[in-house]
Amino acid sequence: MPDIPRLSDVSDAPERADVAAAEDSRTPLTRSLGKRVSEERVRGVPSGSWDRLTRGLCSCLLCWFGSILSVFAAPDIAIFLTDQQRADALGLVDPTFHTPAMDQLARDGVRFTRAFCATPQCSPARAALLTGKYPHRVGVMGNVGTNPIPAGMSPALDPAIPSLGKIFAAAGYETAYFGKWHLGRTPRDHGFQTSGAERNDEEATRQAVAFLNQHRAAAAPPRPLLLVISWVNPHDIYEVNRVNARDSSEPQARSRDIQNGRAARRSLPPHPDPLPQGEGIRQPARRDTESARLVQQRRSDLPLPKREGRGEGEGSAATPAADSLPRLPLPKSLNDDLATKPFPQRHYLEADQGRAVQNYQPEDWRRYLALYRHLTAKVDSQIGEVVAALRQSNPNALIVLSSDHGDLGGAHGLPFKGPAMYEELVRVPLLISQPGKIAPRVSEALVTHLDLLPTLCELAGIATPADTDGQSLAPLLTGKKTGLHGRDAIFAEYYGKQNWRVPIRMVRSEDWKYVRYANYGEELYHMKSDRAEIHNRASATAHRRAKNRLAARLDRWIIDTADPFPTLTVTERSGRPLEVPNQAQSRSEKGPNVVMIVGDDQGWGDFGFMGHPHIQTPHLDKLASESAVFPNGYVPTSLCRASLATLLTGLYASQHKICCNDPPNGVARDAMHPFMRNAQAIPRLLQARGYRSLQTGKFWEGHYSNAGFTHGMTEKGRHGDAGLIIGRQTMQPIYDFIDSCGEEPFFVWYAPMMPHEPHNPPERLLQKYAVADRHSKVAKYWAMCEWFDETCGALLDYLERKKLRDNTLLIFVVDNGWIQETNPVQTTRGWFAPKSKLSPYDGGVRTPILLRWPGHTKPGRHNDLVSTIDLAPTILSACGIEPNKAMPGLSLLEVAAGKVKLKRNAVFGEIYLHTSVNLDQPALNLTHRWIREGDWKLIIDPAGDRLPELYNLEKDPTEMVNLANREPGGVKRLSRALQNAFKNGRQLSNRDN
Repeated sequence: MPDIPRLSDVSDAPERADVAAAEDSRTPLTRSLGKRVSEERVRGVPSGSWDRLTRGLCSCLLCWFGSILSVFAAPDIAIFLTDQQRADALGLVDPTFHTPAMDQLARDGVRFTRAFCATPQCSPARAALLTGKYPHRVGVMGNVGTNPIPAGMSPALDPAIPSLGKIFAAAGYETAYFGKWHLGRTPRDHGFQTSGAERNDEEATRQAVAFLNQHRAAAAPPRPLLLVISWVNPHDIYEVNRVNARDSSEPQARSRDIQNGRAARRSLPPHPDPLPQGEGIRQPARRDTESARLVQQRRSDLPLPKREGRGEGEGSAATPAADSLPRLPLPKSLNDDLATKPFPQRHYLEADQGRAVQNYQPEDWRRYLALYRHLTAKVDSQIGEVVAALRQSNPNALIVLSSDHGDLGGAHGLPFKGPAMYEELVRVPLLISQPGKIAPRVSEALVTHLDLLPTLCELAGIATPADTDGQSLAPLLTGKKTGLHGRDAIFAEYYGKQNWRVPIRMVRSEDWKYVRYANYGEELYHMKSDRAEIHNRASATAHRRAKNRLAARLDRWIIDTADPFPTLTVTERSGRPLEVPNQAQSRSEKGPNVVMIVGDDQGWGDFGFMGHPHIQTPHLDKLASESAVFPNGYVPTSLCRASLATLLTGLYASQHKICCNDPPNGVARDAMHPFMRNAQAIPRLLQARGYRSLQTGKFWEGHYSNAGFTHGMTEKGRHGDAGLIIGRQTMQPIYDFIDSCGEEPFFVWYAPMMPHEPHNPPERLLQKYAVADRHSKVAKYWAMCEWFDETCGALLDYLERKKLRDNTLLIFVVDNGWIQETNPVQTTRGWFAPKSKLSPYDGGVRTPILLRWPGHTKPGRHNDLVSTIDLAPTILSACGIEPNKAMPGLSLLEVAAGKVKLKRNAVFGEIYLHTSVNLDQPALNLTHRWIREGDWKLIIDPAGDRLPELYNLEKDPTEMVNLANREPGGVKRLSRALQNAFKNGRQLSNRDN
């Protein structure tokens, strides 16, 4: 046992970053008494008639005196941390638990009934508790792994990050840590001057008691103490099948237990919480856990439920005998079939640690629950030993008790801990006791592990680091407040385990819990009426408002905390992309590769295959000759960002809310990114089917992963940032990506900013179109159209060379139209005519659409009215995925195959402002709605400020003659159709009509 450092040693401890930081970290009393002289010492200010020696001596004496006063004012603090203990694993909450020591702490202090961990996993939960910051902010999102770090694990906690040990050591506390660490390096690297016994609960208890006895017996006045003891149990519930197999005396039962238990465990991944060897006090070389010893014993003191016709082991001193235990009730959600829950929960049950309980009968679950209670009782007895030693050392010591996370214990048929956010996992016990200082009470406030660091700092008179994510619970301890300022919800996160990365986020309010899985959907539970979290209401129309409210809160939190959640990818246990069940098909069965070519700002007739007399597009003409051509294609919104978002989501702008190019003035651009992150975009849906996806070119929604792309070029920027070099400078990123996919299916988004401004075509093409009687702006635009065609040809040739043509669905479309302006002064926001981009006229909203999938589509022209809302259902149907019910479009595959006519006689659209005035209410940005039915086109102003416009497109394709006054019946009929299509601001699905 190391010597207790002297006060002088602590005052010069290396943990102090500088003198000013040390002064700020002292108690208010110390700062008050030593303020003037301390300032003079730090700044070197002369002090009247004092000579240098006098000033120095007085300064030292006053600082030393202030430190002595600080010692007597600061409380001793002990933090007791168990492992995998649920909030209800207390005898005073559930009488089937025997926890007298913890119960007494609860009776003596404040018990928080709604305390939550920051994440239901060991390392990140401990990192959050020690730093007061969310796991993603300190870089420990998963369990700490060794190099190379597996996909679902994290590097060690950086010692440079301020944490409890360093903060309290710098403030003059003696710091010690015993027991499980699991954060890499050692506790000593994080400010704990004494440490030991990482792997053995009994040894950790013995060393902690010995340390307290030495601390009490020290001759010099002891410094205030920060003691952390972290026990392993009841984490050893992972040994349940080994214990059950050993305890089953009947040969048949023993055989069954071994088959379902040990055999299943042999196929499981390594122990979920590998504990590295620590430094400090020497410890046993092996982890001699309680359960491991029980397996080796001939008889057990486990209070296991009786099997009829046989006796049980005797009860231990720490736990009641088996006969005294009631028949343990099973979880209400035990038989949850997980049918409405995100897929990773089923994957955990079927392919991961859940296999250990796949064949469990009710009696097996009761034995699981009994072992869990036994392990909890064991750790309670050890807590009792330390409490007794601590109270002898200082009867008024402050004690905090909690656990890193909970245990599923059969809830939803799941064991242990895994990719879920159920209450059994995220709610933990939290008890804070200090006799004579904290009056006993029960608090129902929403609190979290992140609150412990600021709470202890305030109680110790230490300045709390400014960037912590928690709040001090001191007002709740004194009873002055019943809730924390501004807190009506708490947040939690999950990253992964071993190679399995399953990013999850949770927001929990008073009444509701909303959970979002990366790529695997959502959960919504009403916690008052459905405490067992059986009924997932995320898809319920009746609860849409509650879900949207919580989803918006989560989006704001993700932004405010710089959470990388939108950029995180999902893996299966091997580290490869995880597939949805019943969709694990061979390469040939998974569906085609998909390549979407998206032109940018090109008129609907500006192609050779559409009859333009001058613009040459030979490569696209060839593609058209091999494709199903839809010359009457439309984009609902003739503005880049909104139109691209519709292509990716299959939704109208009023559904996905990305209706304008820019947010309101003064609002950050990333405020619009959550709209895409929350959408069931094509890349996100395809990834669940095993597709890899690449984003290139135009993409306004921040990082490419916001739409679910697995790979991409854009990470920020207004139009697409680094992605904009595609086409104009290179095609190589696409070739490299496709080459890397091997046999895996892929989705490529080729959306070059072409022929979009700047119109700077190669000189060879410009000279081709720059004739004497043609305006230079027109020549440049036409040359840009051919340059774009050349890049498309390069991509098509590459697919041909790689023999990918036959198994690739290729789609061509333009985001919105363009009519080149030639006036000397701009009449719009760019050099486009008023009846093109950003308008409801065909010059802005019409585009040809091409579909080519050899063997599945037939070359030919189809005059059906189609829309870009149809492309998402078309792609998903081709890939064997059921389109989202919110998608109003129709699959074009059967029409493109020449089998049927499209069951639609009209298409619709909306036009919005370029710059939004309100992000959450698209209708406030709306300028026009339009409908085309047959040859007729109606344009209306929903606000009624402009008269309706009616055109016959067969006779008037440029929409010059408004027939609204001559055809009032047509206006009325088409207006009614528009109202029905956008009834109450909601687009009706074509499947609803």
